[in-house]
Amino acid sequence: MASVVLVKDQVLLPLVPESEDKELDAHNSVSIALMSNPANESHGLIRSDFPGGWPDDSVNAFLGRGLEGDARDAQQFIRKLFTWRKSASAIHNGNLLHFAPKNGLYVYFRTNEEQRVMVVMNNGSNDMHFDSAQYAEGIGDATDVINVMSGARHDLAGRLLIPAKTAQVFELR
Repeated sequence: MASVVLVKDQVLLPLVPESEDKELDAHNSVSIALMSNPANESHGLIRSDFPGGWPDDSVNAFLGRGLEGDARDAQQFIRKLFTWRKSASAIHNGNLLHFAPKNGLYVYFRTNEEQRVMVVMNNGSNDMHFDSAQYAEGIGDATDVINVMSGARHDLAGRLLIPAKTAQVFELR
């Protein structure tokens, strides 16, 4: 499991281990902790108690109650990604093929007999177009990809835009 996910200028850490109590898990291993304290160098605020679990907590991130804005969006994002991951056989037992980063774009593949997954990370400040020809070894005979988060289908012969400071996960078809 990835231990850190970047969302805008904040860091999300999956903090809650899977337990027998599915109600507390809110969704296997889904948790939310927005770790940002730009106005203060102290780590006290970012190490404050995780919201929820106590009777007087107005926000319960374990159950998703009372979350607003980025916190709610981040938890929904992680929930959707982790739900997809549970049935993604290539993530669990696939072979890894990765390419050296180029102009801030890092691409890797996880593949097995049943599934091929491509992850494209754009660490640059500008949106970038993905050039599928550079990654033919990983793409193989696939002609299109499906974004696992949005469900959008993209033709690999066309121009696939990867927004700045994002990671995109695709299933190859």
